[in-house]
Amino acid sequence: WSRGYNLTSVVFGVSTTMLFGLAIVDWNTQYIPFEYTIIIFICGLIQLFADFSNWYEYVIGLVAVSGFLLLVDKIATPLIARRHEGDEVITTVIGDGDIKLMAATGLLLGWKLNFLALGIGCISGSVIHLIRMKIKGSGAQLALGPYLSLGVYITMICGEQLISWYLNMLGF
Repeated sequence: WSRGYNLTSVVFGVSTTMLFGLAIVDWNTQYIPFEYTIIIFICGLIQLFADFSNWYEYVIGLVAVSGFLLLVDKIATPLIARRHEGDEVITTVIGDGDIKLMAATGLLLGWKLNFLALGIGCISGSVIHLIRMKIKGSGAQLALGPYLSLGVYITMICGEQLISWYLNMLGF
């Protein structure tokens, strides 16, 4: 709706459906089914070929955020791996499903919008989960997928406007 009726709207609509589904599954199970991510990846391929003149934006998007998250996971996991609630061992800081999701959405959105989606997802996840921890006594471990999905969805709707607003606010 925000971009008119075109191929990008259809691709974003299908991706939104997948994001909604994986958010629900991840919230309940802390697992992102690969099927949802692969459909988003296919939508990203369609977007890549539809806007082929900017192919490098999408290819960089495929690896930029996911590579950053993988790097954070590989560095932070050995540093803070610990026992959690009983004998359960936390083996990763960032789940593989979250990393794969951000690779697929990077191909869909391009690297700039994918970094924005990551920022929105992490900020909303931090705020909402801190509130949940305070009110409900939830544990420190959270499912990041629903918050990343929210960030991607907001970015699909108004990401370009948010980036323009922010750069104008900085004087660029």
